[in-house]
Amino acid sequence: VDPTAQASGGFGLLNLKAGMTINQFDIDIFINNATNVDEFTWTETVFATVGARRAYQIRPRTVGLNFGYRF
Repeated sequence: VDPTAQASGGFGLLNLKAGMTINQFDIDIFINNATNVDEFTWTETVFATVGARRAYQIRPRTVGLNFGYRF
């Protein structure tokens, strides 16, 4: 256990998705991280003695469309 490690804390995400099917076409709209939470999911301080730290941050709000066709 690294005594200099920093806790990344808790967080919540809100992902939304809505879609419809018209004949053989599927259309979906999605919003990931709808509230645009800006947190770290993981931090590492293994090399903190030399000033190097790493962290993984939650991806910012993402909006998109998915299209599909059924054969």
